[in-house]
Amino acid sequence: MLHVLGFVDLLVTLVGVLGIVALRARSGGPPDAAFVIGLVVLFIAGVTLGGLLIGLGALVRYGHARTLNARPPDDTNQVVNYYTDGEGSIEPHGTGDARPGGIGRDDIKCILARLTEIRDLTVTGRDEGGEPFERLRANLQRVAAEEIIEAINTRRLGKARELLRDAEAVFGQTPTLERLHTKIDEAAVRNEPLDYAFTKRVVEESIRGGRWDLAEQCVHALFFDHPASIRCRRLWDDTRRVRLYDHIQACVADHRWAEAVAAAEEFLERFSGLSEAGLLRGQMETLRANAEIVQRKQYETKFKELVSRHEYRDALRIAKHVVSRFPESPQAEAFRDQIPLLEMRATG
Repeated sequence: MLHVLGFVDLLVTLVGVLGIVALRARSGGPPDAAFVIGLVVLFIAGVTLGGLLIGLGALVRYGHARTLNARPPDDTNQVVNYYTDGEGSIEPHGTGDARPGGIGRDDIKCILARLTEIRDLTVTGRDEGGEPFERLRANLQRVAAEEIIEAINTRRLGKARELLRDAEAVFGQTPTLERLHTKIDEAAVRNEPLDYAFTKRVVEESIRGGRWDLAEQCVHALFFDHPASIRCRRLWDDTRRVRLYDHIQACVADHRWAEAVAAAEEFLERFSGLSEAGLLRGQMETLRANAEIVQRKQYETKFKELVSRHEYRDALRIAKHVVSRFPESPQAEAFRDQIPLLEMRATG
């Protein structure tokens, strides 16, 4: 709005000055000093006001952009957890701590530290002595230990285990890493009850609201942090099972029979021993029959389109495919009588 007002002011100023000059010229009187001074003052005031409005609009836009960058990302697929101060708590695959503003201060410190280590390794050769390498090795292990401890303190135990495995691959089994392994196990025992109760509540609320992606993301993050917990694994399996079964029912309601058949087959393969699987087995014949009817109708529609466009070769191919795949269908009986004629037309 401020930008528009500024440009309107500049336009009005220019048109107004030109209009005043034109009126003065029509009157025939020579311009005196007072007229010229007033005209210049009017022009300067109009331009100044327009510039101020445009500049104020730019400041408002810049301040709004800074406010958005400083605000945490509004992602409905993240949960604000009870132990954080506003940041998402879901990190199922050890994703990084990305910030909306680009590279953060911690990232810059990490880059500078790595560049310093590369410089020391380049300047000091291995033949000159092992002290620089031992010092760098100890520093790298310290940095890795700090990252693991930070992950433990923020209840990201899955991330902590990944960092610990990476550190063990580089430094081997050291007393420091063994102590961190013990700390992770102790934190898992301590955090599991609260993590399970919190995630279970969020998953139930998400399912009631139809936010299946959020529910699966939460329960996957729980299992990622507590892979040894039987009830956490059961909650993950139950959430996936309920979502897949709900998807099957939605496909049936929308008459998406082919998708319903594929989802039901996947459900029977993954959850064959459950009660829902028994119900689906009784419905599979009907689902496949409906999917077949829809597919045959699609072939019939495509066949008619090809014949209307005189594309007899493609129409012949569809007719033969329907006859071989659905020999007892009404479409196959109709296509059998037309195949000889299509062959004659396809060969010219």
